[in-house]
Amino acid sequence: MSDHNLGPYRPHPVGEYDPAREYQYLDIVTYNGASYINCNLDTIDGISCIGILPTGEPRSEMYWQCLAMPGQKGDTADVYAPYQKVNDGSWDYGTGDKVFVPEGAPNKIEIHNVYNGACGVIISRLNLVLPRNSMKSSDFDYLDLNEPGQYYFYTFIYTPIGDDYWFIWHRSVVSK
Repeated sequence: MSDHNLGPYRPHPVGEYDPAREYQYLDIVTYNGASYINCNLDTIDGISCIGILPTGEPRSEMYWQCLAMPGQKGDTADVYAPYQKVNDGSWDYGTGDKVFVPEGAPNKIEIHNVYNGACGVIISRLNLVLPRNSMKSSDFDYLDLNEPGQYYFYTFIYTPIGDDYWFIWHRSVVSK
């Protein structure tokens, strides 16, 4: 597989909003308990988004898209479907966007019924062999929790690159 420079095609959490910082496309910030993603691929009208608060106001929306608003005390999230087990190395994305690959399952995974813009999560005790049309982001990282056991957390987005569709992956390895 050849290497490709994907540029800024993955979200990049950068922490609390700083009005003096110049943000790049897909940078994610928190502000007043909410999360926002920079949706400004270049500058708009030659204006940088330095100092433009992510507030949801009309001018702000040219630069920032809200990902999550803060809830009030006592609010609870909707109930989500549990992780599906994938025992045979074949994931039908049409049945859910998150899976668990248990020990003893094949370490190769194929994903079926995936579509443009789809995102998903895999948790596994195995270091997986990813589908043939996969690229890894440059920040596959290692998190050490100083506890026994190790899990791999994979997230992906499925997107067109050139004339084909590709999975763009991020992996974190967690020891616990």
